[in-house]
Amino acid sequence: MIQRIQSLYILLALLLGMISLFLPWVSYDIENTIVVFQAFSFEEESLHTMFATALIVFFLGITLVSLLTFKKRKQQMNLIKLSMMLSILVILGFAFDHYNNIQSLSAVGDLTMSYELPVVFPVVNLILLWLALRGVKKDEDLIKSVDRLR
Repeated sequence: MIQRIQSLYILLALLLGMISLFLPWVSYDIENTIVVFQAFSFEEESLHTMFATALIVFFLGITLVSLLTFKKRKQQMNLIKLSMMLSILVILGFAFDHYNNIQSLSAVGDLTMSYELPVVFPVVNLILLWLALRGVKKDEDLIKSVDRLR
């Protein structure tokens, strides 16, 4: 399973998705009070983002299934495409939750923001999944060409 480079790309996308659940995405500073935008957080000073969190968890599930279906290339390609669409939806979900947070927090006082590293993870996941899709397609084309020679 991990012998193929596309499985490694999928595994890296899965790891980045899991890391993005536990690291803060954005830190909001409202008059010397710091509030963080984080998927799973048990602190009082954090914003819970159900929409983005649900999308990330769904992305992780589909990506894990696509990693485990390495013997069924056509199904794996479809699952990778679905994971790519979910990665785009994670970006849009983050933008939606971030906009709502800005609107609600700017009414309280002066707001400054600092973006953290997990903001770029969905874009990196999209690139990794595209590379994996390309690798699976190459494998499928190779199998088809061998079948034609028989």
